[in-house]
Amino acid sequence: MHGSPNAVVELYAYSRPNTTYGLVRTGTTDANGDLDFTPVKPGTNTRLYAHYKNGSTTTATSDSPSIVIHVHTALSLSAYRDGVRKYHFQGTNLPRRPGQLITLYRISGGQEIRTATVYTDSTGTWRINRTFTGSGTFTFVVRTSANNNNAEGRSNERVTVIH
Repeated sequence: MHGSPNAVVELYAYSRPNTTYGLVRTGTTDANGDLDFTPVKPGTNTRLYAHYKNGSTTTATSDSPSIVIHVHTALSLSAYRDGVRKYHFQGTNLPRRPGQLITLYRISGGQEIRTATVYTDSTGTWRINRTFTGSGTFTFVVRTSANNNNAEGRSNERVTVIH
């Protein structure tokens, strides 16, 4: 943050499902007007703004514009075979969020083709069982879309040989 020198600044934030700001950090700008807050590591999308504390020595009177930290979901993806052309795809989401919609895509010619969807369980784990009609080497990825709690997420690509 940059503002008036030697000013007391308060950082306010809220994360979904809350909609009311709360004080998360307080600090004083240095002689150059600079202030680095310790990192804020929210588990869901979080809105923040800075405010000059009442009684501060600054002549500034306005709050900073609010900004949003978008928390992207980290998704894991693994696959294992259980019979002829029968595969189980599974993984987790971080932060662990039950009920998050997960979509499995097969990548072909640079295009992502939706293969299946499922919701994470109460522990943030998801599982998709697929029986394929053909054989070959395929690349898969899982994604989740953005909502009020998180930004979109995408796993690493997983190459799987179907036989």
